[in-house]
Amino acid sequence: MQEIKKHNKSFQLFVIIIVSVFIIELLIMYYLVELFPFSAFVEGIIDACALTLLIFPVVYFFSLRPMELYIGEIVRERETIRENYGKLEKIQKGTIHAMSQIAEMREQIRKGHQQRVSQLASAIGREMRLPEKQIDGIRMAGLIYDIGKMAVPIEILNKPEITSKNELVLYMTYPKVGYDLLKDIEFPRPIAQMVLQHQERMNGSGYPQGLSGKDILLEARILGVSDIVENMATPRPYRPAIGLDKALEEITKNKGTLYDPDVVYACVRLFKDRKFEFKLTEVATLN
Repeated sequence: MQEIKKHNKSFQLFVIIIVSVFIIELLIMYYLVELFPFSAFVEGIIDACALTLLIFPVVYFFSLRPMELYIGEIVRERETIRENYGKLEKIQKGTIHAMSQIAEMREQIRKGHQQRVSQLASAIGREMRLPEKQIDGIRMAGLIYDIGKMAVPIEILNKPEITSKNELVLYMTYPKVGYDLLKDIEFPRPIAQMVLQHQERMNGSGYPQGLSGKDILLEARILGVSDIVENMATPRPYRPAIGLDKALEEITKNKGTLYDPDVVYACVRLFKDRKFEFKLTEVATLN
């Protein structure tokens, strides 16, 4: 609509100028015809101006008016695209939520874990002053970053500790499985890569690719810290909570080695200065 309003204002100004010039020409004609012998020349100029004024509506009808209509059509198309994009975003978020619920229905032992990680990771992103779209991508990834665990036998997932090497190897495939499930979905942010990289560590000791430092997506580094803190700060049916203080001690002690220092600082500030608390506290029990 701004384009049309701007065009209309320009047109109104042009009409005012044309009318003013025409009135001045009429006054000049009235006085000069009486005073000077070259009145025929003056009349010729006035006739030319009058002809120009008569031609203007034709020019407007065949040129400016279609342009105005074209601009209006472009504006309407933009509004339609904006509405459709909003609907698509709602569908994507609904799909993410459904996938998160399906994953947690299978792994009842850690019900609410992904929601809490998503909540903390989003808060860290805001504390780091990341763009809102980037934060939204972190929030969505946090809700489904464990989805690859659907390919891991439930007996392994429900163990307090994995002791078998074969079970550990099988367990460590879940980020890649999650990536394979998500890679062909066109998300507005690199959700699949966040899921793939969230177990990578700054010194290259993580999995599944052994990435290090800045080769790991910032969003994945945030998810990694959030996952550790939530795991240690909340209880499980097979153990009490290790404690928030221990969790913050773990990430602080290993900042720069395992965890991104900037992410760690932001996380610690959230709990120490902002008094961050998990809103979801429900923990499932084994049947």
